[in-house]
Amino acid sequence: MSLEDLHLNLRNLTSDDYEQLKSLMDAVYHDIGGAWPKHTIDKLIQEFPDGQIAIEDDGVLVGVALTVQVDYDEFSNPHKYDDLIGHREIILNDPEGDAMYGLDVLIHPDYRGYRLGRRLYEAATPLLVHFRARSWAVDGDIECLPQRAHSNE
Repeated sequence: MSLEDLHLNLRNLTSDDYEQLKSLMDAVYHDIGGAWPKHTIDKLIQEFPDGQIAIEDDGVLVGVALTVQVDYDEFSNPHKYDDLIGHREIILNDPEGDAMYGLDVLIHPDYRGYRLGRRLYEAATPLLVHFRARSWAVDGDIECLPQRAHSNE
């Protein structure tokens, strides 16, 4: 399959996507328990819909980025991923949080190599300015934003 064969659409994830998301998460995370439960994903979508981004090819979900808002002071210090996801069914999203935390970026194994993860990351980046976030944490690493991101420009 070449890049020209793909019919990609970037959009926000919805609750109706759960069955496809479950299949995607089960394929990617088969060795660590597979998909999160539907109520967990629904809570993410309800609490921070802008942070849940999907890529589909001809209507089939092939990539997802899941993001939450967190308190910078709490999550800029050393912490474990489990501090954020609780008991794997409750993901802590702080609507008053001043930082964003990238929980997951998943790409279907058949679609790797097309830079879809980069597209998802780039789609999430404008949220930092929109929500006036102090930082962006991905894989537990905190990336501080330039002061300009906090301006009204």
